[in-house]
Amino acid sequence: MDAIQETIQPSLEYFAGHFDGEGCIYMRMRPESQRARLSITITAGFKPILDAYQRQFGGQVTKSTMSVNMQLWRWTLSSLPEVAKFLSTLLPFLWEKRGEAEIALTYLQVRLQYALRGGNGRGSKSEVSIMLDTLSQSTLHSLRSPSNVLLARP
Repeated sequence: MDAIQETIQPSLEYFAGHFDGEGCIYMRMRPESQRARLSITITAGFKPILDAYQRQFGGQVTKSTMSVNMQLWRWTLSSLPEVAKFLSTLLPFLWEKRGEAEIALTYLQVRLQYALRGGNGRGSKSEVSIMLDTLSQSTLHSLRSPSNVLLARP
């Protein structure tokens, strides 16, 4: 990477537009604990933009194994506080992923409130926590369905 690319930091609007088109809000259940894992990923062939995400929001940039024909890179953000900061920072600028981001942020707020009330995330989960994980995962999945295209924003 050249020195110019290292010193230029994209605007939040640029990050949001790029994330809307190329990013993923990913939630899956961990079979061993029945706890949901929430992460943000972006895969791209142009590593400097992913390095900019890492400088701005944290996370990791690694080589991706998704393509045989060209080198791809993946930026992953999986720390829940970092995911919450990323989504809340970009939310005002998101268009396509706004609904997914709102659901993920609601999920994170409930998880934080549960933790503050003494739930440490270890051991057995409450019925409410299991329902929240399942509902959040299925809702995020349904928002990605082609039949749920948002035509207008207020």
